[in-house]
Amino acid sequence: MKNRDVSLDMVKGWLIVCLVFHHISDIGLYKVGYEDNVVLNLIEQIGNPLYACYFMQAFFVITGLCSTFDKELKPFILNQFKGLLVPTICFTLVYQIYYCGISDFPRIVKQIVVYGGDFWFLYAMFFCKVAYYLLYRFVPKRWLMPLLLMACLVGSLLNVLNLVPNYFWHRQILDFILFVGIGHQYKEKLMNISLLKVGFAYIATVGIAYALCGNNLPMVTVGFNSSLLCWPLHLMLSVFGTLAVIALAKRVKADDMTTYIGRKSMMVFIIQVYANGYFLHLFKDKLTSGVFMESAIAVLVMVCSIVSLAIVIEYILDHSLLRFMLGKPIKLKNKSSFTPPHPHFRN
Repeated sequence: MKNRDVSLDMVKGWLIVCLVFHHISDIGLYKVGYEDNVVLNLIEQIGNPLYACYFMQAFFVITGLCSTFDKELKPFILNQFKGLLVPTICFTLVYQIYYCGISDFPRIVKQIVVYGGDFWFLYAMFFCKVAYYLLYRFVPKRWLMPLLLMACLVGSLLNVLNLVPNYFWHRQILDFILFVGIGHQYKEKLMNISLLKVGFAYIATVGIAYALCGNNLPMVTVGFNSSLLCWPLHLMLSVFGTLAVIALAKRVKADDMTTYIGRKSMMVFIIQVYANGYFLHLFKDKLTSGVFMESAIAVLVMVCSIVSLAIVIEYILDHSLLRFMLGKPIKLKNKSSFTPPHPHFRN
């Protein structure tokens, strides 16, 4: 991408690290059984209002900001398939077959088709971009944003009614497609927002959300927690939070490490899905010791280890024949440029 805006990479770097913290606390508290850990509870209590209310929506806004929807349909879908679904399929197959065996292949394929395998986010991103592309190309512009807003509301309505299982993550897709549209339709305005204004708006909205919804703040991630009553607050938290973090990134000095992590955010997302449980069990003694500093250091080491592992794995794959797993074309080594001398010039 020419003249790449590093501030957006900064935002992605911040958000993907926040996502790792969020998943470590969530899995540690509710799946592994460290519900008494003070550090994990603190991360959840601080993280929910600080970033969890909007960080997934922010990724979709940034996608809209950075994407072009003017290509022909076939090349557009092929590019999205290669960049989003190929990594989803490859990593899910490798992991699931390794742990479950080839005999479980039919179940694995069904899981990939119906739920995007192990990576709901990439699956939802693919369908959001394709759906938005079709709407952008064929729906009159004046109707586009009202239609996307209605889709977001329908996503919350379907979640409340819960008439059918969330096949193909349709509830999340209906919710997130609005934010792809916001990013794409309002590019210039989004990049010139007052940090003071949106920061104040976000803080005020968080306060209202706590007053109306208690500790059950509206948020949409892999879990869908947005009732019809709190849907306006979910929308406001998502928009104001995203705008605030983008405005902050525009006003701070670019940091090379955060920017680099942001550019590798997809691989960090993929690796943390598999690595979180492993590291939580690895640091079990520290997390159950009851000592605050030991737990805090353990969590920081886990986050740094997961991010570093993702970067190393991406580098290895990107410089090997397994590059296709990243959704990238395989680079074949150029043939030697040496040309043997003409027979007439040989002794």
